[in-house]
Amino acid sequence: MRLKRFAWIGLILLALPAGLARAASPVTAHVVMLPVANLDPVSLPRDDFNARDLVENLFLGLTRYDAASRRIVPALARDWTVSDDGLTWTFSLREDVKWVRFNAATGQVEALRTVVADDFVYALRRACDPPPPNPATHSVYIVVGCLRVATANPSLVTDLFIARELWVHAVNDFKLEVKIAFPAPYFASLLALPEFRPVPREAVATNQDWTQLGTILTNGPWVIADWTPDQQMTLVRNPLWPDPVPGNVEQIEVTFVQTPEAVTQQFSTGRADFAHLDSASALAIKQANPDSVLMSPEQSVVVLGFSGERKVVSSEAFRRALAQSINREALVSEVLPGAAVPSSRFMPPGVMGGPTDPPDNSGYQPDIAQAALSAAGFANCKLPEKMMLVVEDRPAMAALSKTLIEQWQMVLGCRADSFVIRTAPLNYVEAVAHAAISASEKTDPPRAQLWLVTWRPDYTDANAWLGDGLHCQFGFLRPGLPCGEADKRVDAAALESDPVKRAALYQEAETLWFGPEGSFPVVPLFFSYEMVGRQAHLKGATVSGSQWYAGWTIGN
Repeated sequence: MRLKRFAWIGLILLALPAGLARAASPVTAHVVMLPVANLDPVSLPRDDFNARDLVENLFLGLTRYDAASRRIVPALARDWTVSDDGLTWTFSLREDVKWVRFNAATGQVEALRTVVADDFVYALRRACDPPPPNPATHSVYIVVGCLRVATANPSLVTDLFIARELWVHAVNDFKLEVKIAFPAPYFASLLALPEFRPVPREAVATNQDWTQLGTILTNGPWVIADWTPDQQMTLVRNPLWPDPVPGNVEQIEVTFVQTPEAVTQQFSTGRADFAHLDSASALAIKQANPDSVLMSPEQSVVVLGFSGERKVVSSEAFRRALAQSINREALVSEVLPGAAVPSSRFMPPGVMGGPTDPPDNSGYQPDIAQAALSAAGFANCKLPEKMMLVVEDRPAMAALSKTLIEQWQMVLGCRADSFVIRTAPLNYVEAVAHAAISASEKTDPPRAQLWLVTWRPDYTDANAWLGDGLHCQFGFLRPGLPCGEADKRVDAAALESDPVKRAALYQEAETLWFGPEGSFPVVPLFFSYEMVGRQAHLKGATVSGSQWYAGWTIGN
């Protein structure tokens, strides 16, 4: 839809040569995506990449993850200091960023006021308040008092209660203090998440659906100029944005379609310059036009997990035997060719504080696996009970589980009927992985001994992988094993401010868990590719992290 702000240009262009008329048209990038439920930063699902892309460009936080450099960079925070105990973070805010809106009547972007520290205070109080909208993740619980507020009886939660409990203060308009529950050098990475972004009190408090066209206020480099939900959206550059814009795109035209197949069709026929693609569609498009698909193994890892309270898998040697008998290259080649990268470790390359070298299949050690099985007391894979393997009810996971069992048969001599595959909905599989179901054999069916699950962290730091994912006390994946030396390394790394020492500690933890003598609380299998489609004339699109439209260029 042509913007009203450009309507008058058409009258002038009628009198100009065709070449000049084309030059006056805004440089436009066309994006196709599935409909977004909302644009409220505090309540975005972690897997809604489309909504996260839009929010990234509309709302600026204290920091931002720059996907091009793979670094956290200052955003609304000019700089910050951290107290000696690592708990109090003091941010100096920029004074030149405005809350803006598009005025449809005038066709102009208007500034309402400057973004101030109280916008962050209000946003975090709202994020920790028990009633919806609430954050899609628990990352905000790191702020002192947030967990107490979020888990309190809603009838007892008042503005005064939140203000008293939550430790986030506006020292003045452009200085903000936040106290966190424990030292966390990676807090700057957390601050780049949508749920930490400021929101304007005057818009949110008076409008339940405040992110709709006509009521939304934003503070980023782009502004919504037009929006028909589930159909289309137009973004234009914010002319009041104070920073230089490296790209030349001046307008983003978003088309919403209802199915992934429609996304693929729009992109493959050239009607869209950019789209998030499912793996099957991306691989088909890549085969015909290799340069139009960007791929990166950065977002998620699929693991084989163990319920350590069960007798057989409580044996470290048995877990190691299963792990070292898995040929990950063959696994990926057979089940997910071109859609995944085999890996013997938990973290992909490029994670802040993580490894830099590419993943490999070095964990496949069949001779050592056979010896480990004998050491566990199960020579020739004679097991005292059947092993149940719980997987998500979809074809790829079912095929993956069957291939795993075939490899254990071939390398370890296991009988096919030693393993039973149970398919289940994703929420049940995740509950098994998180030990959120009963493990008591006396009163309820126990957890399955084995499970296949995908871990997708919320942010790009190594702590999000090893700490949030695997820590014996705080990790989402719960093998139910005692805390060990690897967990101590993760604890030490979470407190270490020196990036070199921090990365070394995480590497030591990975080796203790997944090296030749690893304890294998889980077994990493592969990283799934994230795939986006972008036409060759569009430069600046990335795969990891959210898109930054200000960096997009069309043409040379």
